[in-house]
Amino acid sequence: MRDGSFAVSADKRAHRFFPMAKEDMFCPAGRTEAHTIIKIAMITGWSIETKKKLFRLLFDRIKNKIGIDHQVVEICIIESPAENWGFRGMHGDEVKLNCKINI
Repeated sequence: MRDGSFAVSADKRAHRFFPMAKEDMFCPAGRTEAHTIIKIAMITGWSIETKKKLFRLLFDRIKNKIGIDHQVVEICIIESPAENWGFRGMHGDEVKLNCKINI
């Protein structure tokens, strides 16, 4: 994020959107049609403080820029060690990253 809370360069981010038809989306009680689920897959190593800051920034930006209330947004981080990743034709724990993870 731009303020340095999650120091990952733009070329390290990938986004996939899975829109669903209204009748296919189960919304728990108290949610609206704006119910949004965000899942973030990342290499293990970010501090709890950094992840909490990421959650707060996402909740606030989604509300301020799109108008979706905090109550209907769910965010889940799924972490996996570098050895469980493969990218750029290499094993994840062999890739030299240009971002600092243990922050």
